[in-house]
Amino acid sequence: MRLLAIVTAILALTATSANSQSDLGDVGRGHDLARKVCAECHRVEKDQTGRKFVAVTAFQVLANNPAKTALSLRVFLKTPHRNMPDFLLTEAEIDSVIAYIHSLK
Repeated sequence: MRLLAIVTAILALTATSANSQSDLGDVGRGHDLARKVCAECHRVEKDQTGRKFVAVTAFQVLANNPAKTALSLRVFLKTPHRNMPDFLLTEAEIDSVIAYIHSLK
């Protein structure tokens, strides 16, 4: 019971911190990283149209989805995915990509 309370408190603090825009990284750096690392498959620019991979989500769509919090994006970016290349971003780079995605709202 005590462990559950501790875990719940940690998750609540993490979610609050992860969702605070001021805690995120540099939007400009995130934009640069998105163009360099993600743009081969994703549409990374605001209101970008054109064909990329149909099954790959545009960053604008991520930004407009309220379920794509900083925490959920952070977990996604740290988890290997079958159809996504393996690349390692630092914590600061992840924060910056998330800040960029959220700037597209």
